[in-house]
Amino acid sequence: MRTVFSDIHQVAHLWAHQAQEEARNSQDNFYFRNNTIYSYGAHFICGPIVFNKRGEKAYVLNNNSYSNTTSKHQGVVRSSIPFGSIIFSTSGAETPNAIGSKYQYGYIQAINAVCNKIVNIEALMQKEVRAKSIDYKPQILSLIKEIDRWIKFWELNKKQKWGVNSYLPPVWQPDIDTYLNASKRAIDACFNCTNTPEKAASYLYLFNLIRALDEINYENIENIISQFYGSDVVKQEPERLEKINKAKAQQALANKKKLLQEDAKNLKKWKANDKQTWNPSSEFWVKFGWDTSLRIKNDLIETSKHIKISLEEGKRLWALVQAFHNGHEFRHDLALDLNGHQWKINSYKNDILTAGCHTIHFSECQEIANQLGW
Repeated sequence: MRTVFSDIHQVAHLWAHQAQEEARNSQDNFYFRNNTIYSYGAHFICGPIVFNKRGEKAYVLNNNSYSNTTSKHQGVVRSSIPFGSIIFSTSGAETPNAIGSKYQYGYIQAINAVCNKIVNIEALMQKEVRAKSIDYKPQILSLIKEIDRWIKFWELNKKQKWGVNSYLPPVWQPDIDTYLNASKRAIDACFNCTNTPEKAASYLYLFNLIRALDEINYENIENIISQFYGSDVVKQEPERLEKINKAKAQQALANKKKLLQEDAKNLKKWKANDKQTWNPSSEFWVKFGWDTSLRIKNDLIETSKHIKISLEEGKRLWALVQAFHNGHEFRHDLALDLNGHQWKINSYKNDILTAGCHTIHFSECQEIANQLGW
């Protein structure tokens, strides 16, 4: 079994798909063993693949930084994760460890992960109050949703088995008074995370306010900010507030347009072999629904996620894609790369082929076929 690769993207793909037990790059500064992938060494985990008590799989990524090279490694790891997977990010990639019907360790780390995100939300809310053009609500909304998914994944809203005939109560109760009397272990974690009891209580109030909302959206985030800071802090005359919101909306639209222009410019360069990689923005994905391009290089077909296949294999796959495009029933298949690894073709919907972390539009496949005269 081959374990050393010159391309770090290949190492990351093998980890994300758990295609083998270990692999590393030729520089020996990026490697994985079993479910965990590292940058430089065991001191910096890029992320593990974990399972909860229900057997559901998730990827937990480290949101800390270490160096420019490690940041590059982290980006490669994220881009290698199969489309549609459950992904979380925590400080140090800390996560509970599910053993049978209970969590062997990491319960406090799971609580800390929530606390850290609440601290980030509060900081973004402060910025939103002062901001004149930048809109921080999308970032706040994203953090709120990740907290909700994290709690549900690890069942932190239910009592947890802890030792023999011992249970921890749910981490989050409907109101703060009930919570503060419920779990000394959880309270200690909050205090450690936020330095003072006053801050811990404040953040718990913020969290319960978020959880109490029937629907999480931009308008309700304005309500959260108003309640958390008090109406006097965020009170502004209606006309001035309208101008600020309009300016924020215009700036957000301009930012999206700029990102899409950069994506198109970089894609053109990548296809002309003037760039080594192409990683489109989330705006590109939201607008078009795909994020992987194709090009011909050195008589091979290469994806923008650095997977290479032979022209012969490409021609075989093109016949499949054509059939799906023409309405034939989808069937799973495997794509064979140059290193002998097989990647599962997961779906074909709305002329978008999904294979692992790749989402490729039919037009990309057709462009390659036209260039090769198929």
